[in-house]
Amino acid sequence: MNKSAIILSVLLLTVSSAHAGWTPPVRISDEAPSYEPRIVIERDNIHVVYWIWVGHSQSYYVRSTDAGNVWESPFHLGDTLISQGEDSPLIGNWGDTVVTIWQQNLPGGSQHNLGYRISTDAGGNWGPCIYILPTNNFEVQEHTFDITDQGVFLIYSYWDQEMIVNLIKSTNWGNTWSTPTEILRTQPTGYFDIAMRSDTIHFVWPGRFIIGDSWETYYIKSTNGGNSWSNILQLTTPDSIGSQDCCIIMNESGHLAVIWMDGKYSPNLPTGDLFVRYSYNAGEDWTAEEQLTFTHWAVRPRAVWQGDSIHIAWEDWRHSQVDIYYMLSSDNGISWGPEQTVENDPGMSLSPDLAIGNENIHVVWRQDTGMNGRGIYYSRLEQESAIGDTEENQLPEDFVLRAYPNPFNSKTIITYKNLKGGEIEIYNINAQKIRTFKTAGIKEG
Repeated sequence: MNKSAIILSVLLLTVSSAHAGWTPPVRISDEAPSYEPRIVIERDNIHVVYWIWVGHSQSYYVRSTDAGNVWESPFHLGDTLISQGEDSPLIGNWGDTVVTIWQQNLPGGSQHNLGYRISTDAGGNWGPCIYILPTNNFEVQEHTFDITDQGVFLIYSYWDQEMIVNLIKSTNWGNTWSTPTEILRTQPTGYFDIAMRSDTIHFVWPGRFIIGDSWETYYIKSTNGGNSWSNILQLTTPDSIGSQDCCIIMNESGHLAVIWMDGKYSPNLPTGDLFVRYSYNAGEDWTAEEQLTFTHWAVRPRAVWQGDSIHIAWEDWRHSQVDIYYMLSSDNGISWGPEQTVENDPGMSLSPDLAIGNENIHVVWRQDTGMNGRGIYYSRLEQESAIGDTEENQLPEDFVLRAYPNPFNSKTIITYKNLKGGEIEIYNINAQKIRTFKTAGIKEG
């Protein structure tokens, strides 16, 4: 049996109704075609950026100061004198200091830059627009940034016969910026993502180095603020379909996870399944690839890892409409709870992002069509609901479920511990159920 052709999925069945526990979706933007929301949280302050299309693109910021119950009016991030060609805003924070960076087209058509604004009072007031890059005629393709005690670190790319990926940083909150330094050269890429602690940078992207090759997910890191970089590591196995939509997350212990979408088992291209690899030593070594979803309809995962809990949201096309789905692991990815839908709108719900604040899960997404109009929408799930608030739904604290090796050749060993009992279902890589095992509970005392 070909090892690469079989993957075992082991799930403990729990009962969870769709969108159970999620607050009713609320539109937090004006009603307009809206795109690519991003969210960060500090205490009760929720910060969201996105861009809209009104004959041209404009980037906006909106916040809630009471954990998502009430939202203020959106604030236009761009310069009012140059209020067009603003898209792909990203947001980050360091306490009450909030930074947003977006792609900006400047007058003249061929001038492109990255716009920057900073708020030092949790989004109440914003400083002026600053344009970060030296004047050039190259259009910024992708960008990502993060904030640590060392400053603001920004990675961006532009096309000049090949894709050039640069790092630029500021140690004084954007008052001045370093000279851009080149990290690597490649062929076209997808969305970048970054995770940082102090001056250690973890950077991932999907793309390719040779025209004609499939897109795969790559990783590189710097332990000295970008002065030097590790060798490039290809995290995904080359195949004819390739991988896309990668994101990288890190918890307080410095453990890393990279999650991506791959259509290699999917009859429903361009959608596919979500996969993950973990590193427990700052990116030096990585676990084997694990498959997280099996219905072949997932794209655009976003994730966050806090404590032992990993939260994932993604865009899912399995029904006639497009939904935002959510899944939780409360044991660092050893096992996963049931999939949930965040919203029940019959329209197209796209491009989710999520964050944790006050132990609640907060999700934003783009609504393209539906009952309540286009725009950016928000919903919240309290942590108790995320884990399950009834005895029937709840995963017990001492629940353990493992299969090793996985993938496997001729056999695999399944181990479990669960006081309540339940069922273990085994699926093949085509999401076909192979077998169901009844598991007895263990009596206490």
